[in-house]
Amino acid sequence: MPRTRTKREFVSSAGTVFELVKKLSDEVNDLGGIDDDLRQIISGDGVARQVAELLVARSEPRAFDLSVDYSRPLAEVVAAGNYSYTNDSIIEENFPTDKGDLEVPGGVHVTEAVLVHLDRGAESDDVLAELERRGLRPGTMFELAHFGEQHPDIQRQFPVVSLGSVWTNPRGDRIVGYLWGDDARRRLYLAWCDGSWNADCRFLAFRK
Repeated sequence: MPRTRTKREFVSSAGTVFELVKKLSDEVNDLGGIDDDLRQIISGDGVARQVAELLVARSEPRAFDLSVDYSRPLAEVVAAGNYSYTNDSIIEENFPTDKGDLEVPGGVHVTEAVLVHLDRGAESDDVLAELERRGLRPGTMFELAHFGEQHPDIQRQFPVVSLGSVWTNPRGDRIVGYLWGDDARRRLYLAWCDGSWNADCRFLAFRK
């Protein structure tokens, strides 16, 4: 479930606010900055928002509402994502749609997607073991495509990986999908499943 919003203790506690500002000031100074750099949080255009997004992004897992429409073909969902690049091998033949044991009246399943961050490099088996420990299953390519369509800006912050659909290409490589982007681009890529994932990756998952 999403994190419960609590009373804003930081705003009501002067001592805590002092500690917070001092800690941030110390870090700025350690990086060679000055007080004017710190004041950008107040005066800089969008700086406070960027700091807030960074802090929230480190709080895991993050949950997002997601509607998965099983009446749509994968190609349609991918096209609706309006990516600047999509790997040509992301097709139904390689990543068949599977709703598992879900009962989906009308074809649409409304659910909650979770992005899990291990905050360390990890191989796919390690990630899958951690998802299992948390009572989660990995997201599929079909679910990843819906996520990219409905939450297009998330991949600009960090890569989003789906380990629930694995395609073995003609060379015998095991392949999975992931979303990546920056301020100018959004892409739907494929990557080797048997490699090591970077510490900044998030893994799309759903509660069992």
